[in-house]
Amino acid sequence: MGSAQVLHIARDDLRRLLDEIPALRETMNQTVARHVPGASPDGSG
Repeated sequence: MGSAQVLHIARDDLRRLLDEIPALRETMNQTVARHVPGASPDGSG
């Protein structure tokens, strides 16, 4: 396997993307819920 690459997105740009692409926000919320104890899949807590 090759080396990992990191994508940097400025906070304001990420906020705009999440507002414009609801499926991206949903996917990120679900990913966080899988990896962060106590996080909810809908991003509410």
